[in-house]
Amino acid sequence: MKKFFYLIIFWLAAFMLLLLIVPIAKEEVPEEPSVIKYLDLIDMIKQNEGSVRVILQTTDYEGIYHEKVELFYDNQDIILDENCTESNYHIAPVERGITVKSIQRTQGNPTYLGVLDIYKTEQGFVIVNEVSLEEYLCSVVPSEMPSSYPTEALKAQAICARTYSSRFFDNMGYPEYGAHMDDSVMYQVYNNIETSPEAIAAVEATSGQILCDLEGNLVDTFYYSTGHSDFEKEEPWYAWKYTVDVVDPGILQAQLAKVVDYVEVFAEVKRIEVVERGAGNVAQELLVETDTGEYHVFGEYNIRTVLCNSKADAVKQDGSTYFCKNLIPSGFIEIRCIKEGDVITGYEIEGNGFGHGNGMSQNGAKNMAAKGLAAQEILQFYYQDCQVDYLY
Repeated sequence: MKKFFYLIIFWLAAFMLLLLIVPIAKEEVPEEPSVIKYLDLIDMIKQNEGSVRVILQTTDYEGIYHEKVELFYDNQDIILDENCTESNYHIAPVERGITVKSIQRTQGNPTYLGVLDIYKTEQGFVIVNEVSLEEYLCSVVPSEMPSSYPTEALKAQAICARTYSSRFFDNMGYPEYGAHMDDSVMYQVYNNIETSPEAIAAVEATSGQILCDLEGNLVDTFYYSTGHSDFEKEEPWYAWKYTVDVVDPGILQAQLAKVVDYVEVFAEVKRIEVVERGAGNVAQELLVETDTGEYHVFGEYNIRTVLCNSKADAVKQDGSTYFCKNLIPSGFIEIRCIKEGDVITGYEIEGNGFGHGNGMSQNGAKNMAAKGLAAQEILQFYYQDCQVDYLY
């Protein structure tokens, strides 16, 4: 009887030991994607693998100099104006972020994580936001690409934005303020649209990923709204028209003066023609001949500026219109001039796409992702001979 008792004890002990050694198998449940609001981002990013310093432009992105700065943080309002005596102000991070009430963005008054450094200059106040790269990207991705786009498109956007940002680590855009970039379209739009769970998930899923060529160099990951690939035939911006019924020499002269060193006053326009094109047939050189001289305009951005009279609408292929305030929609254009004798009285432009056309088309990425292509496949389509690597 005693032997039987000891035998039971032995097997019970062996069974308990086995439980400690071998874990009980259970069905693995995938983690839910992050559903985190903007003010909780500071807890979401657990590793700060470096930071970026971003100059915050004024409302409507009119420049970097602010007449005054109104802040709300730590349950208090702070106003910096011409009466301030200090030249530098350092606003340390607070848990719920720092709201800049003197700036209006699409989301309203934007809130920033990280540090704000504010410099008082003769031209006005300059605001620099220092924030971790991943936090920065969480507010770039939804400002550059709608959060409603498919996950793989958002992931491709996150990798592009991270790679683009990395180029400025050793080549600051504003070295006088120790700032890498500003928050406008001249670099990457930052915190114009409030971040979203989808954008955060895309940044998390690609954490540290950058795009390199086969030799390990960073790729120029430029991106734009809409191109003219087969993936975008149904997009409104796939094709558009822009008509200037009456050429106003004064307006054209003013547009030329923005991109050409010297423009002599003219009364008649004799010729407007694209004389050189780049990749994808984008306009790279425009010739404008007047009764007082010829002007060569180089670069698609400058060409788009000169051809915009700030009065006409672009008409998209679905019939909807878009007012062109400063630029025509893209440089993928054909121009047809309307003449009386040898004088141009008007012109019609047939164009494709929206944006500079260099790098990844965001609507192309959207449609590719909808067809089942992964982020890396999208990137390899737009950036030849590239591979995803890790910044950290």
